[in-house]
Amino acid sequence: MDQYIGKKIEGRYLVNELIGVGGMANVYKATDVTDGKTVAVKVLREEFCDNEEFLRRFKNESKAIAMLSHPNIIRVYDVCFSHKMQVIVMEYVDGISLKEYLEEQSPLSWKETLHFITQVLRALSHAHSKGIVHRDIKPQNVMLLPNAQIKITDFGIARFARSEARTLTDRAFGSVHYISPEQARGEHTDQRADLYSSGVMMYEMLTGQLPFDADSPVSVALKQIEMDPPAPRSINPSIPEGLEEITMRALQKDPEQRYQSADEMLADIERFKADPSVRFEYDYLTDSEAEGARCRRTILNLKKGKKPLASEEGKRPPVRRTPIHSRTEKERRHAKKREETEDSRPVRRYEEERPARRERGSSGRLPREDYQEESGGSVLMALAGITAAFVVISIVFIGAMLYLNNPLEKVPDVLVPDFRGLQYDAVTSAEEYSSFTFEVEDNQYNDLYERGEIISQKPKEGTKVKPNSVVRLVVSNGTKVVKMPNLIGLEETEAYYQLAQLDLEYQKVEIFSDQAAGTVVATEPGYDSEIPASTIVKVHVSMGPENKIVDVPNLKGMSIDAARAQLESIGLEIGGISYVASDEPRDTVLSQDPAPTSQMSTGGFVNLNVSAGEGQSNMITLHIALPEEVTDVVKLQAMFDGKILSEERLQPSTARFWKPTFQGSGTAKIFILYNDFLYQTYEVNFSTGAYTLVEDNSENVTGPTAAAGSQATP
Repeated sequence: MDQYIGKKIEGRYLVNELIGVGGMANVYKATDVTDGKTVAVKVLREEFCDNEEFLRRFKNESKAIAMLSHPNIIRVYDVCFSHKMQVIVMEYVDGISLKEYLEEQSPLSWKETLHFITQVLRALSHAHSKGIVHRDIKPQNVMLLPNAQIKITDFGIARFARSEARTLTDRAFGSVHYISPEQARGEHTDQRADLYSSGVMMYEMLTGQLPFDADSPVSVALKQIEMDPPAPRSINPSIPEGLEEITMRALQKDPEQRYQSADEMLADIERFKADPSVRFEYDYLTDSEAEGARCRRTILNLKKGKKPLASEEGKRPPVRRTPIHSRTEKERRHAKKREETEDSRPVRRYEEERPARRERGSSGRLPREDYQEESGGSVLMALAGITAAFVVISIVFIGAMLYLNNPLEKVPDVLVPDFRGLQYDAVTSAEEYSSFTFEVEDNQYNDLYERGEIISQKPKEGTKVKPNSVVRLVVSNGTKVVKMPNLIGLEETEAYYQLAQLDLEYQKVEIFSDQAAGTVVATEPGYDSEIPASTIVKVHVSMGPENKIVDVPNLKGMSIDAARAQLESIGLEIGGISYVASDEPRDTVLSQDPAPTSQMSTGGFVNLNVSAGEGQSNMITLHIALPEEVTDVVKLQAMFDGKILSEERLQPSTARFWKPTFQGSGTAKIFILYNDFLYQTYEVNFSTGAYTLVEDNSENVTGPTAAAGSQATP
């Protein structure tokens, strides 16, 4: 069993189970016993605990990470450092990693890819603005929630995963498939390294495969440095060209040729989302320095003995041969007649030369060489005749076609107008656009274009095309309008999920409230409002009651009821009540703790000593056992004759016993209440100091609100 499970870290975080094992740390699901919140606790492995320089830098960095606050970044609640262990306490996310999602769903659609990568870039923009570079962006470090929201983990830790010598080892390259070329070379890195890694993630989401892979981490790292990845569209032709350009710019080897910031990359993505037919034509595609760098890589490869790529060898294109068409019936008759005529010539020549043949020999045959010459010549003559006939017929046919159809007549090209923003019905019915054929490629909701207006077109405006060419259009369905759901009282992640289902975005606004922390208390706009899709909804989420600092009032001389009302009016409560012998009327406050004018946070408790009235002289202290398994704070009360003699709030698992003290005379029956449930009943003899348990319901107590339906008032 793991050494931490079942233990409390820093006396506060009760470890429940191991939920993740990494190269540097283990992650546990734990409970913060102070408020019951579920958290994730990351404990660094022991082998990293002896390096003082590492610990110093890790501690400073952890403080910086704790300053990050963004919906797409895992929140850090606490950092704990001691000579034995180093701990980071973070927000617990009940989801899966993006890597797990890709293993089941890849390749993703380009719309889903943009949904995820946009959130990643927004998170990086926030972190980079604080001077923090992740350096280990990969799908394994991106958590995916059920509402399709993502949260990035491990901010700032990956930068320390390299050894100081920066050698090319397996440990240094645990994420080698996603690191930038400058990381692979062990050089200085900045925020542009995170953008390269984001480009690798985009590539993987769009194509279903990584840009580079090999049998060893070192081989992959060398490919990151030296090679260009295959174009995404060569793997998945359905990827839009503009999105391929964005991906390939993020994957440029030279950081100067990449996007310089997450905001710059986001701007191009927004341009693409507004017009999926957009082309960017980045400078690096024709930049002379980039061409020079490519040339240098080719020369270096040749010196190393590597064969150039086929595209660089200047291969000649193959020669296409024109097929011979079948001859017409007329041509066949003409050829046959000509062949018969040609074939008769050697026969006549043979008869004319018979006397001469007799002189050559008794066989009556021509010498072999003479026969071959005669027959070969006849075949050539026959073929020449056929060819001549075919040429004549072809010339006649082509001439007729030219006369009738005039295909060589030059038809002027037409310029494609800009149809964007025009109504589809008006365009297709207008006489001035009759030289085009229109097809609707897609219908989309769009906030910028009214229903029926054209959003984009292919080919673009200004393109020269032949008349009657097809122009493909994307037509707007107008603004998508949805009704705002009722989110009040929901847990915040459930609220975000419902908004995502309606294509609504959200902005979290944390406020103090009497509602439980993490609960939605209000939204802007409110329930049942009709709003456009993509509207940003402000979700007001409770942080729990606000703990203000107040002055403790002077309660001496008040009755218990008056003291209670005074405390509750400023956010305080009565804690313990102890009765002591006094000449003052019963239930009169004699003293208090804390003292008057002390300062306390709201929600705190004030203990009271009150008068037991005349005739009360003897003192008894009860020892009441409490359920050890209860970790929450509960309310305990002791009652006699319908009045509260003592009251206190404590944690049973820590206190183990409640020890109220009473003063009085004679005998009495004291009732012990546990969160208003009748827990035990005692008979007390103040004269002898003895007490007896006469009723025990403690077995029915299983939690802080146990037996709520069995409350009893003695």
